[in-house]
Amino acid sequence: MKKVIGYVLGVIGLVGVDWFTKYLAQTHLGERRISIIGEFLQLRYVLNTGLSFSRFAGNKWVPMLMPAIATVAVVAAYFYIRNYFKKRKEEKAIDAMNIVFVLFIAGFVGNYADRIVHGGVIDFISVKGFAVFNVADIYVTVCQILGIIMVFYQCLKESKEKKVKKAEETGEQ
Repeated sequence: MKKVIGYVLGVIGLVGVDWFTKYLAQTHLGERRISIIGEFLQLRYVLNTGLSFSRFAGNKWVPMLMPAIATVAVVAAYFYIRNYFKKRKEEKAIDAMNIVFVLFIAGFVGNYADRIVHGGVIDFISVKGFAVFNVADIYVTVCQILGIIMVFYQCLKESKEKKVKKAEETGEQ
């Protein structure tokens, strides 16, 4: 139960950081651009009414439905993978999955609340030639990277276990 409370507090804290940074961007940037690294990295306020990279901008329903549908898929995958780790009694993997899930939920809540309240997502970190994004986007991106690393690690671990088991069965050392 303590872990669950910690995860919930983690989501609340991460969403709070996201909303606070968006509030600062909304109230202090306006039409201004603040250079961090010349033109390469800047702070500037953008209300993105579309999905990532402004796809479907101006469409009312796609940006509301797609994140919700994707979240249902991610939640289903999370519980499937979590049950897999439970069967294998891999508590560290379950803890890692929970942290990845906390990042995902915080990113989803931060951006989806923007869609409901503002009609789009508040973005403010601009990387020239790439995109304008926000802290919640960073959470989701880190979540995806960690998820991929976990999958590769688990595949390597299972491959090694199979080799060891096969070697034991054939009497090889």
